[in-house]
Amino acid sequence: MAAKKNKKPSDVLSEVFNRTVEVMGDLAAATTSASVNTSLASARYLVKFQKSSTKAGLNLVGKVQQYTEKTLRQAMKEASWVPDEGKDVVDEWAEMMHSGIDEFGRVIDKSFDLVLKFLERVEKDAKTSQTRKKASAKKGGAKTSAAKKRTATGTAPGKSTAKRKTTAKKKSPSRGPAK
Repeated sequence: MAAKKNKKPSDVLSEVFNRTVEVMGDLAAATTSASVNTSLASARYLVKFQKSSTKAGLNLVGKVQQYTEKTLRQAMKEASWVPDEGKDVVDEWAEMMHSGIDEFGRVIDKSFDLVLKFLERVEKDAKTSQTRKKASAKKGGAKTSAAKKRTATGTAPGKSTAKRKTTAKKKSPSRGPAK
């Protein structure tokens, strides 16, 4: 019959501690990964929400401007006392408002699209990084756990854990004084 090795309490505690550290590391990595993914998804959602809100606000400003322009032009038609210069001012103001609203809409689209592309690139980089970490953990997992076991037991690879007997060093014959 094979004799069972009795483990010392310190060995059991060492194994429990090592396994606990390993599990905690895995949990921390998984939590970090989930947190990064959630943060990026939330940021992307907020940017899209801000873009749509800004565009909706700009559309509202455009509608108010159109209504104001229509009302002002109607009042200018009915008021014969307004000089032609006043009508030119209204025309210039209307043209400026149209071009300003259009240009601001293009800036909104371009700016928010740049931010969204940035977030997509960061998300892609994060996923690539996570995939690399998982792959390296799988490749080095056996090596890592073997290294941890060696560290816990204090032995080098291929070395026996049995204690070695110390042997007395043999004295080399000393040469006498040179004659």
